[in-house]
Amino acid sequence: MTVLIPLLRLADNMVRGPERRIESLTCRVQNGEVTLLVHSTGDIDLEQWGAERAAGTFQQVFNRTLYAGAGAMIQGARESWRVS
Repeated sequence: MTVLIPLLRLADNMVRGPERRIESLTCRVQNGEVTLLVHSTGDIDLEQWGAERAAGTFQQVFNRTLYAGAGAMIQGARESWRVS
């Protein structure tokens, strides 16, 4: 049950506002890091903020660093937007 808590928090915090801008997510796990590539219909600043709020619990439970952001953005700027 404890394993579900960070996943539910992340999901809840990634769906902010009535617009539901996130169309899909691609998750990659590599070298002890989890990267969420967000595919969206618009600006996802609020959703990124939500992911940042949930990341602490995620890291405590899974012992992995979490990165999240728009697909195009995260490819070149992974270190500038890090959820930890």
